[in-house]
Amino acid sequence: MRNSLAVITGIVASYAVIILIELTQMMIYPPPPGLDPMNHDHLLVYMKIIPVAALVFIAVAHLLGTLVGGLVGLKIAGGNRKVGYIIGGIMLTFTVINFFMIPHPVWFMALDVSGVVIAFLVYMKLVQPVKN
Repeated sequence: MRNSLAVITGIVASYAVIILIELTQMMIYPPPPGLDPMNHDHLLVYMKIIPVAALVFIAVAHLLGTLVGGLVGLKIAGGNRKVGYIIGGIMLTFTVINFFMIPHPVWFMALDVSGVVIAFLVYMKLVQPVKN
């Protein structure tokens, strides 16, 4: 039960970090007036004109969100590293699913996936196995 709560809380923490960074990104690089983010056709057009720096912001958000979520989950799970693995896997899965929903430039997809993997590797480096 504790590990399940840790995974759920870690995912929520991940998305809180991502949302905060992406809101900051939107203040710096506001979307064009009239953009409806719920309209798939609008998103298709926007992805053709979105600034490169705005996409980099998003990749950094995913990297930091994954790392923070793993660490929060680890804390709640009492040091069980597997919780971070699960959170990292879920974040990577959601990242890839997003690419199928909204077309992104290939360079961004490579950067974004690499960022999530780097977050996972940093997590593994920061977190020592629990001694039995």
